[in-house]
Amino acid sequence: MPVSSPLPGLVAGIALLIAAPARASIDLDTAVRLALAQQPRLEAHAARARAADARSVAAGALPDPEFIAGLQNLSVEQPDPYAADAERKTMTEVGIMQAFPNAARRHQLERSARLDAARIEAEQALLQRAVVRDVSLAWIDVWQAQEALTVVERLAVETARTREAGLIAQRSGRGSQDATLAAELANGLVDDRRRALEQALVSARARLVRWTGHEADAVTGNPPTAMPASLEAALARAGEHPELRALERAAERSGAEVDLARAAYRPDWRLQAMYGYRRPYDDMFSVQVGIDLPLFTARRQDPALAAASAERLAAQADAEDGRRALFAELQAAWGEQTLVDERLEHFETRLLPAARLRVDSALAAYGGGRGTLDAVFDARLQALDIELQTLDLRAARARLRTQLRYLTGDDA
Repeated sequence: MPVSSPLPGLVAGIALLIAAPARASIDLDTAVRLALAQQPRLEAHAARARAADARSVAAGALPDPEFIAGLQNLSVEQPDPYAADAERKTMTEVGIMQAFPNAARRHQLERSARLDAARIEAEQALLQRAVVRDVSLAWIDVWQAQEALTVVERLAVETARTREAGLIAQRSGRGSQDATLAAELANGLVDDRRRALEQALVSARARLVRWTGHEADAVTGNPPTAMPASLEAALARAGEHPELRALERAAERSGAEVDLARAAYRPDWRLQAMYGYRRPYDDMFSVQVGIDLPLFTARRQDPALAAASAERLAAQADAEDGRRALFAELQAAWGEQTLVDERLEHFETRLLPAARLRVDSALAAYGGGRGTLDAVFDARLQALDIELQTLDLRAARARLRTQLRYLTGDDA
């Protein structure tokens, strides 16, 4: 019987490897840079900021003047004012009228528009921080699923080898059917865990693409671990958070609206200049001044001022509530990351080495004929759980560090 040569298959495999595209990868800094450079939400908010700046320029300007033209004393019986038998009472007038809102009102309108632009600018900075946080969390999700899949795939190889050894032992009469079934069960559990992680990895990659706009099969590098030096320093940095600045600008704008409502008690005025032509008499020039009379304040200005004052109180309360919520979130994240650090140290220094030592001990006992294959699989599955829990804690630490960076603005 002729023996087939493995050379053609080997050549074909090498050709496939050469033809396959390079595996794309992305580190955290690159992911953040791409998200900030190609984020439609940021572009939309930047356009709103430009619009607010433009509105603030025009807010305090005088209204456009009005051009006025008309006929006065037009005869009903003689519609042609310039007919030969007309009584010459009709006068053609042209003129300009300019409204002058009171100076306090114009000043508050401009101030309110500037504060609104400042609020939108703070919201722009807040959105940038949120994008950095969200793309970092998406990157960490990919990193965790990727690392967990590596762990499970390594265990799958080891479990498959032990399973083959158990089958060989059973055929030779040294193993039991129960041990073989235990090997099949362990192999199936590991394979199911691998499939679940592959599913999680697909979802995590899709979330990362949503922020970066680029496909990436893998992530490189390590997640963030740096944190502020102390809770006091973190709280001081959190006081400058753009969310608080936006709430403060909103409260200040509400104060400007109160001043604007007070300015409504002052009258606006208008100036009108007219030039009149009546043939064959002398041309006429007239000037008129109009002044608003805010006499019925109980039905107009007073309710408007009361509403603006209530809105200011609401905005101040929102700012205080936002400050408390932000500081509480920071303190909770700080306390949680302290506990996560302690648990992670416990897993890395005690549980994980002990689990690996148990696997080695079970393997040695089985190889020496003093142990069972069940004990080997139990030890490996327990080691897998501990290793994945350790990875979960590393990912939790990275997420908390990311949240602390979002709250403090510390990019270290």
